[in-house]
Amino acid sequence: MNDKSLNYEEIEKDLMSFDFSAYEEGGTSLKTISGARTDIGSAIKKVCEIYAKVRPILLGILKIPFVPKIIKTAVKALCTALDLLCSTFKN
Repeated sequence: MNDKSLNYEEIEKDLMSFDFSAYEEGGTSLKTISGARTDIGSAIKKVCEIYAKVRPILLGILKIPFVPKIIKTAVKALCTALDLLCSTFKN
């Protein structure tokens, strides 16, 4: 999903296709993340999978006029850091 297609329908459709249960407590992907001491690269890839799905929501927050500037600054900082991190670990 590219940043230009930010609308609720596209975001919801994309989110519905993702298995978030694997990342909940006891989920298979969460176990991989918790085993990061042995394979940090695999854990980062799992974090980036989640981030790729929620990134459009975070970018949407930046477009809401009444969201305080400090929150927008924090969201931008998080996105920038995760964009950089995840670009390093692309498949």
